[in-house]
Amino acid sequence: MAADPPVQLRRVSVNVLTDIGWIRGVLHVPALQALTDYLHVAGPVLKLTAAELPGEFGPRAFLALPRAAVHLVTPLLSDALLEPLGLIGRTVPRDVECVLPGGVLNGRMDVLVNVRVSDYLKQQTGLLLLHDAVLVPPGKPRDDPAAEGLGHAIVNLEHLIGISE
Repeated sequence: MAADPPVQLRRVSVNVLTDIGWIRGVLHVPALQALTDYLHVAGPVLKLTAAELPGEFGPRAFLALPRAAVHLVTPLLSDALLEPLGLIGRTVPRDVECVLPGGVLNGRMDVLVNVRVSDYLKQQTGLLLLHDAVLVPPGKPRDDPAAEGLGHAIVNLEHLIGISE
């Protein structure tokens, strides 16, 4: 019997916010799997290659990040496979603010029509995807020069202090 062919992987460059700051690296995601799906099933650690820690020069070949250490993940490039195609439907964008230990993440999440944000959040497990995300330092306004535009942000709900509409 022939062995199954190896799974084709795509390289997804990401920034990962942790307690020590931003770690840059590469995730190796199955070619046809959405990034959010991959992060849901990646197991207890995220495996990064070419990982760069804050304040260090030169990447590490490999770094395993415990899931509990990850506050949020942002893909560095536009990714057509960011979320599963089956989730695309009749949605309405909702502006939300996620309160995190290091600031407030403003962004937009897509919620099914006629579903309240609070009901949508009850159904979420582990991760929350925001579009047009901006990370604002504590106590600063959204338009502060220190605010960071992140594009897409995948928030680890374990680190979320609160969320508001």
